[in-house]
Amino acid sequence: MLETLLYFAAAGAAIGFLSGLFGIGGGAFLVPLFILSLAGTVADDLLVQCAVATSLACIGCMTASAAWAQHRRQMIDWDTARWLLIGLVCGVLVGSWYAAASASGALMRTLLGVLLLLSAAQTALNWQPAAGLFRLNSRTLLGIGGVTGTLSAMGGIGGGILIVPSLLASGMGIHRATAASAAGGFAIALAATSVFSLRGADIDQPYSTGLVYWPGVLGVCISGVLTARLGVRINHRTHPLILRWSFASVGALISGWLLLGDAA
Repeated sequence: MLETLLYFAAAGAAIGFLSGLFGIGGGAFLVPLFILSLAGTVADDLLVQCAVATSLACIGCMTASAAWAQHRRQMIDWDTARWLLIGLVCGVLVGSWYAAASASGALMRTLLGVLLLLSAAQTALNWQPAAGLFRLNSRTLLGIGGVTGTLSAMGGIGGGILIVPSLLASGMGIHRATAASAAGGFAIALAATSVFSLRGADIDQPYSTGLVYWPGVLGVCISGVLTARLGVRINHRTHPLILRWSFASVGALISGWLLLGDAA
């Protein structure tokens, strides 16, 4: 067990650094990590589901402090964000329940690969949606939340790559959008982890609650939270063009592996 924790702590240190460097929740890196690490430990037909569930549990730990910090700075407009959060939780309940019960590993892996490829392309091209494309009202926020929650729960991500562009297109400012995304990422992770833990309660897997593998969560979170701060510092000292193309390159490579590699 100690060796397992040390392995995930080392991996978590690298992922935490990359998350801080690129300003993302880490799901794009965590899911591939757990697919590779849990192979042979869990049944093949549950491998991707376990990777997604464990990734989301890690994201819950890693986004909690960000969401709290944004709240303390009064950057989250709760009158607006509540509708987004309601939509997110509803979408997560649908997506995680389907992922745990019926979705194939190949489908979930393909979904994450496509989302990551689109995010990498958006970053490389430095494309931002035009403000005012959507009206910022309760129905829009519920719709954004519902779609994002469903896709995030099935792909094992915190939803920032979908939430931020959508809110910008609704006319919300970048600082408010990223603050709402932090709160949304925590809500996604908390709701999805609960469903994956309960829905897989009948799965006999050591050191796990349902589909969530807790040694992976513990190891990644202990080190990842610490190294994310280093990544943020390096981010502030690095030219934006280098950051954009670095993320686009890494994202494209991981996306290619997810889409073209052997699916579980």
